[in-house]
Amino acid sequence: MIIGGSKHAVAENIRHAIENNTPYKPVETEDPTATRQEKLDLSVRQLHSMRTFRFRVNNCLARASMRVAERIINSSAEYDGLEKLSELAARHEGVLVTANHFNPLENLAIREAMRRAGWKRTFVVSQALNLRMTGWVGFILKYFDTIPIAKDHDYLSNLFPEALMRVFRGGGAVLIYPEEQMWFIYRRPRPGRHGVYDYAAQLNIPIVSLFTEIIDTGKPEPSDPEFNKNRYVVHVLDTLYPDPSLPADERSKALRRADDAQRKAAYERIYGKPLDAPFDVSDIAGWHPENARQKEDASSPQEPQPQQPQSPSQTEG
Repeated sequence: MIIGGSKHAVAENIRHAIENNTPYKPVETEDPTATRQEKLDLSVRQLHSMRTFRFRVNNCLARASMRVAERIINSSAEYDGLEKLSELAARHEGVLVTANHFNPLENLAIREAMRRAGWKRTFVVSQALNLRMTGWVGFILKYFDTIPIAKDHDYLSNLFPEALMRVFRGGGAVLIYPEEQMWFIYRRPRPGRHGVYDYAAQLNIPIVSLFTEIIDTGKPEPSDPEFNKNRYVVHVLDTLYPDPSLPADERSKALRRADDAQRKAAYERIYGKPLDAPFDVSDIAGWHPENARQKEDASSPQEPQPQQPQSPSQTEG
């Protein structure tokens, strides 16, 4: 499913980011902007509102409506390796979840994987600017088990970990994308940033590591024939535990290295090519840029063909 109109420019931005070795570069073309203070204010207000009665009512409505949406969107999804989580799930522990990030709705498949494994609720860490969205999408982003994040030292050191701990104490899961930026239907995992691993190390929380495989179905997207529809396979990798014998910063680095390494191994095993291979159009699942060129050719006005002069025999009559 494509959200937000044509993604041709986004796909080209990904190509250029890879060619320039900038794996964390934003590639979306219509992302809203705001000052750092505005993002902080949005996040703080959201955390405060999450404790109100009105929020709890709307949260129940959002969760109920999204359960219906999940059944539809996840109807073709597959889940591999859930048995690896049975022992951890039986302890009813809170966990952090990491995965590759490539679609606004792929977290629904991850939430379903975690639900099948034994966690009733999975919260998703989301950019504060998502709270500005309106309509049904805005309602879901605000009330459907999300935790906002803002780049502010005091917020990240106090309010944010407090919000995480409230979920963990209830035995819940929190999904934090180490890649931070979403790259639309990009198959390759990118190196993780340190944030999620810092929290795992500081709070002594295990990491459920996932890798989502994207399969091109060969069926065009109705809204944009340049792309095919995709389906997902969520692969459960080895659970990572902070090493208490290491200092906090070394614990974080060890978790980060291990997570990057096993997602790299999963990618190479599933797709059968090295992670550092040159960029290929197939890296963006279901992208067929030739379809865009054919569409442009079909829609461009045709030049009139010059008429051939008639011979005398054709004009006589």
